[in-house]
Amino acid sequence: MLQLLSMKYKKNKTIRNIILAAVITIVVLALVVGLNDFENTWDVLQHADGVYISYSVALILIYFLLYPIPLCIFTKSINKKVKFWRVYIIGTTEHFFNDITPFATGGQPFQAYAMKKAGVKVRESTGILLMNYIVFMLVTNTFAIASLAYYKQYTENISNLDWVVIIGFSINFLVLVMFFVMAFSKTFRNLATKLMIKITRRRKLKEKAEKEAVQIEEYFSQAQDAVQKLMKSPLLFISTYFLKALTMAIYYAVPFFIIMALVSYYDPSYLASSPQYIWYIMAGTAFASTIVVWVPTPGASGGIELAFKQIFSTVPGVSSAIAMSSMLIWRLLTFYGVAALSCIGYFTSERISARLDTEYNLKEIPEIMESDPLVDKTTAESISKEIKDGE
Repeated sequence: MLQLLSMKYKKNKTIRNIILAAVITIVVLALVVGLNDFENTWDVLQHADGVYISYSVALILIYFLLYPIPLCIFTKSINKKVKFWRVYIIGTTEHFFNDITPFATGGQPFQAYAMKKAGVKVRESTGILLMNYIVFMLVTNTFAIASLAYYKQYTENISNLDWVVIIGFSINFLVLVMFFVMAFSKTFRNLATKLMIKITRRRKLKEKAEKEAVQIEEYFSQAQDAVQKLMKSPLLFISTYFLKALTMAIYYAVPFFIIMALVSYYDPSYLASSPQYIWYIMAGTAFASTIVVWVPTPGASGGIELAFKQIFSTVPGVSSAIAMSSMLIWRLLTFYGVAALSCIGYFTSERISARLDTEYNLKEIPEIMESDPLVDKTTAESISKEIKDGE
């Protein structure tokens, strides 16, 4: 009964977060569109080239399909028994929970919960998710640092942006450092253990707190051991880094094809000169994403739209209306599109877990009933036969 109530609470909380994220995004988009020339923006959208839009959609699908693979590789390196396909489905859920929670913090906790149901110990999954996130942060920081080569061009039409850039890049780098500390530092492990002990002592008896302290310390120790085990294989680290770099490069390239879809109608000659802008646009996407990392709204709504529109107005041949239109299409594909696909992954993961849990529990029923003196043997045998026939 408690489990059912807990599941209902989680579903209600998830629905509330989805509604909150949708409302914030709609309000932000309404404000951004309202502050711009809506007629020109609508005219640009109407003349979008369907071929280039289809390229953008295809890239998003490839990005979505590639994204969970490093998590699967790390998991299989630690736990050989877990099914690759099940971890893959769990990996697809990260975008959904990141998009409906502030600071994109919802994905990893749910993945740890789901991986436990798939047969991966929480201590192992914590280390795996730490390592996976470290690789992700290394890749995004690499792209962010490379984007600084165009800093003057990105900021030439925007005043007082320096402090926003400093905050965004500093937070992005500090998050990477923090995860490295969590993964390798014994000092952090000791401090975290002491903190958890203080919390448990307030709620439990001293004897229970002391027993739990041992479990907490063992938890952090094994999580760090999992990360260090993964780091011992240079090939594993390098392969996942380059795979994640390829995945993010595909993601960052999406705006290029969106802009091509919008510019080509007004300036067909733009097609000949456009290839030289692809890296500029990819770097601009990384730059825009980094400077608003601190915005405490689901999907960084509010900051990311403004940053994207302003920065892509600096692309040669891109008018304000085209930058605005490309932002709307980009947001639709990368936020709502990916979140919808990830939501399908979430419901698929939950359905699989529920089915497997039910099968596991059903297998236990005959043995329990047959050993129960209050249940007559005829009834027990009848129910056992029905369960076995159903398998």
